[in-house]
Amino acid sequence: MAQLIERYQIPSQSILVEHNGIALYRHEWPERSLAEGDRVEFIRVVAGG
Repeated sequence: MAQLIERYQIPSQSILVEHNGIALYRHEWPERSLAEGDRVEFIRVVAGG
């Protein structure tokens, strides 16, 4: 997962990552592997009000 985020230059400071519908903690990214057919979502967190 960490390699995917780095490859696509996704700013990791302000995103939530879901892998197959499960939100991941940042410390889980390096150990999480992807397989064909997995679903990954990057949700960008922004400030507002």
